[in-house]
Amino acid sequence: MIADDLDLQIIDLLTSNAQLTNKEIADRVGSTEITVANRIRDMEARNILRVVAQRDVKTLGLDLIALLDIYVSQRSPEEVAEELSLIEEAASVSVLLSDPDIFLQLNVRDHQHLLEVIETKVAAVKGISHWAANLSLEIIKLDLRYGTLGARN
Repeated sequence: MIADDLDLQIIDLLTSNAQLTNKEIADRVGSTEITVANRIRDMEARNILRVVAQRDVKTLGLDLIALLDIYVSQRSPEEVAEELSLIEEAASVSVLLSDPDIFLQLNVRDHQHLLEVIETKVAAVKGISHWAANLSLEIIKLDLRYGTLGARN
C-alpha cells in the first residue's frame, strides 16, 4: 500500500499549509499527534512526501525563465542530462522519449545572464548537437504539489 486515506488527508492538509503543526493536523483528521508524526516520518522515508521551503524566483531577481530543447548526439541523453543538472541555474532537467532529447528549464536574471549561462555552461557540455530556446512570458499555472522525490538534486 502506497498511501491510505489518513496519509492522503495529511498530504492534503500539508499541501494547503505546510506550517500546520502535527497537533493541528491530528485534530483535523481525528487522529493523535504521535500517529500524524509517525505517518509524516514514514511517508518521507518512502519518498511519498517531502515538506520543503519554496523560493520565489521573482523575489530572488530571477525574472526570466528559459525553456531549452536540447538535442544530443555521440553521447547518451542521460549522460548529458546528468551534466546539465549540475548547472546552478537549471531548475529542471528532463530526458524525453522523442525529440528533443532533453528539456532544460533555466531560471536567470535577464537576457545577458541567459546568454552567459548558455555560452559558458550549456555549451560546455559535450554531446549537445543543437538546442532551441523558448522564453516564458508569463506563468499561468505552476503546480508544485507533485514532483519526483527520488530525483537527484
